[in-house]
Formats: sequence, structure tokens, C-alpha cells
Amino acid sequence: MLRRNNRFDLDYGDLTGVKFNGLEYTYINNNMVGDGLLWNGSTLTGPAYINCFAFGITGTTSIATQSVWYKLQIVTTEGYKRDGFSHSSNRITNNGDTRIVKAEAIISLSSGNNNVIHLAFYKNGDTLVPSSEQDITTSSGGRAGNISLQCLVEMENGAFIEIWTKNTSGTSNIITSQYNFIVTEL
Repeated sequence: MLRRNNRFDLDYGDLTGVKFNGLEYTYINNNMVGDGLLWNGSTLTGPAYINCFAFGITGTTSIATQSVWYKLQIVTTEGYKRDGFSHSSNRITNNGDTRIVKAEAIISLSSGNNNVIHLAFYKNGDTLVPSSEQDITTSSGGRAGNISLQCLVEMENGAFIEIWTKNTSGTSNIITSQYNFIVTEL
């Protein structure tokens, strides 16, 4: 039988056994946490997650007014998901109970020469998540490179998160060339 060093939090549970049928399973008492997984009886549960991405597809966000937020326009593809999230282009929706999630994104973009571009997560299309806002300055050739976003957000059932952008230097459109957006329940 395979042996494994199991780590678990003494405040939450005790290791109760290993079952081996070609695979190794670690069991923790009902509703206890161990090795980052939650076992409820013999059913593995754990954090919900989803990701969506766009690689090799560009999206153009039209900027009509300087320093005004606009939803980032890009057609995305769903990657992996588990337990109660759904995806549509540049939107992840919580279809489960209220939960705290970690939202992360990395985006490659370009715009006009020497433009300051801001990106941030918006909740429900109308609320800026202030801890998520980041900015980057494009080069003289208009290329900005990659920008990363990361924050914690409380999502109620039906709540959604999107990535929004603004140009604080002018009205040059923002071109997104690579996009990866991940939401993980904590």
C-alpha cells in the first residue's frame, strides 16, 4: 500500500483511514478539512472554481470618453469548472450559495502610444471592486504587455464578476490579445 504524509489542521479534524482500490483516498472525519480537501462522509467536496480564457482571439473595447469605465470586450472560452459557477464572455456568475472567492486575471493588451490603461473587476456590472484596480502604460508603439488583477470578492447567488477597463490618457481603443480569468471559492 502507498504511504502518504498527510497534513491536516488539528482544529478541524483527524485522519481516520486510507482506502486503496487502485487509488489512494484520504479520509477526514465528517465536515473536516485536510490536505486542502473537504470530505463529507465518503464524498469529496472542496472549493468551487472556474476559468475562462481567450488566446489567439483579439477583442476591441471602444473608448468613447476618457477616464470612463467600459466592460472589456472579448469572446472567451470556458476551461475547467466545478460546483456552481457559469461563464459567458468576460463574465463569471455564481449559481450557488453566497461565497467568498478569489478572482484572478492576466491580460495582454495594447492601445494608443503612451496611454495609461486601467483594469479592474466589476461586480454585477455596476460596482467597482476597488482592491482590484491596476494600471499599465503603453509603450510608444502602443503595446502594454501583461497586467495582472487579483482580489477577494463576496458573491451572492446570481452575482457576477467581469473585467472592465478605462483609458485615462485619451480615447484610444483598448485591444485585448490574451486573456485568462479564474475564480476560486475560498
